[in-house]
Amino acid sequence: MCRLIVAILGIGLSGFVAAEDLKPILYKDNFKKQLLQHYDFATAEQINDWKVEGWGVAKIENQRLILQPEFQPQMIDLYQQGKFSDNNLAKEYGQFLAELSAQKYPKLTPKMYQKGVFRGGHVNFWNTRVTPENYAIEFDFQSQSSQALHMLMFSALGSNGDSIFSEGFAQRYGLASELMYGDMQQYRISYFFPSRGSANMRKAPGRNLVAQGADLASLKGLAQQKMLVTKWQGQVHYFVDDKLVLSFEDKQPLGEGHWGFRLMVLAKGAYDNIKVYQLEQNPVLRP
Repeated sequence: MCRLIVAILGIGLSGFVAAEDLKPILYKDNFKKQLLQHYDFATAEQINDWKVEGWGVAKIENQRLILQPEFQPQMIDLYQQGKFSDNNLAKEYGQFLAELSAQKYPKLTPKMYQKGVFRGGHVNFWNTRVTPENYAIEFDFQSQSSQALHMLMFSALGSNGDSIFSEGFAQRYGLASELMYGDMQQYRISYFFPSRGSANMRKAPGRNLVAQGADLASLKGLAQQKMLVTKWQGQVHYFVDDKLVLSFEDKQPLGEGHWGFRLMVLAKGAYDNIKVYQLEQNPVLRP
C-alpha cells in the first residue's frame, strides 16, 4: 500500500533540501514488517530499556511515558509571571534556573556554566538498544506545555564507533555541548518550538544545521500527533501526521546507533506507541 504525502511549506536554506522544493512523494507503509521495538507502556518494565541523563523525570502514567525536566514546574511559573520571554534563551532564564539548581545540586551547579551563562536543567532520555543502519522510528507525541522545545536524537555513537554508554565517555549532565561538540556523532531534529516556527535538523559533531521545515508539531498545539523519522542510507525524512516536514540527504551518512528524546527545561511531553522498524528498502519514493 502507498500513501500520497504532500510536502508542507518549509524554510529554504542554501544547500539544503527544503520541503517546498520537494514534489509530492509516495510513502510506502509496507515497511512496517520488521518491528524491532514496541513500547506501549502497559507494564512498568518497559522503562528499563531507557536511561536518563541530566535532571529530569521519566514515569508511566495511564500507559503513556511522561518526560519532564526536574525544574520545569517552577520555570513555567516564572515564565507565567513574565520573568522571561518565550524565546527559550538561556541568557534570559539561566539565572533563575541556576538558583533552583544551586539549592539541590550545589556542587554540580558551577559546572553548568559556559561563557558566563547557566546551561543546565535539560534532560535526555536515551534508548539503550542500538538501531540497525536503516530504520524508522514512529511514536505518538503530545506536548503538555505550551512553552517547550523537544528533540529526537538518532544514529548516536562515539566518534570512534563506540557505544555512547561506554566507559570512555565522560559523565553527561544534559548539556547541549556534550551532544554537539564532544566525542559523539548523531543526528538531531528539534520540534515543537512555537516562538521559532521551524523544525531544525542538525548533525554532530559540530551542531551543523542541515535541514529545516515548518514546525508543524507546534502548529497543532497540545493535540496528540504521530511522528515518524525514516533513515535509509543517507536519506532522512521527518513526518508529522503523514505530512513531510523536512528531508536531508547526507553524502557521509551516519549508520546504526542509539536514539532518544531531549527536552529543554520548559518542555513536558507524553509519548506512546513507540516503534522502531528495520528497513529492507527505502520507504520514501520520489517521482
